[in-house]
Amino acid sequence: MGIRRGRKMKNSDVEKIWAHMREKYPNKAGMNLLSQTPEVASCWAAELERYTLKQVIDAIDARAAKSKRWPTLDSIKAELSHLHTVKLGPAERRAKQKQDRLFARMKAERDRLIPLRRAAGLPATAEEAKAAGMTSGEWWNALETAGLNYPDSVWGEEAVADGTA
Repeated sequence: MGIRRGRKMKNSDVEKIWAHMREKYPNKAGMNLLSQTPEVASCWAAELERYTLKQVIDAIDARAAKSKRWPTLDSIKAELSHLHTVKLGPAERRAKQKQDRLFARMKAERDRLIPLRRAAGLPATAEEAKAAGMTSGEWWNALETAGLNYPDSVWGEEAVADGTA
């Protein structure tokens, strides 16, 4: 089941969620801590607007199976993120695989370049350059001059695969 499309969660939905929580946790004091005002219900509705009422109730049930502690809004949202991930189709899966390979090459190259940049007396990362008072353009130009920027080979595989190289 994917993320909600269409009708937004309403305060009346949140009241149903709270009623379900009271059923799941009848002997817990948590609901006494929760101010059940329309303002709080509006906040919950805004935070949970991506999900259906059924998805939220399923998340509460899944959390109840793991923990007997009263659920917070954050714990419900965490459970929702575990239960309702978006399924990727074949094209999206291939794109994600390409992206993952690119990021892996970039990370490997960054890890190789950092000590070389420091040995050359240059800031190794954009954060270090900023702390040293350099603009990103100045830093990148200094890296290019020293031959310590990302080589084109980092980008090569995807460029060849999609015909942009």
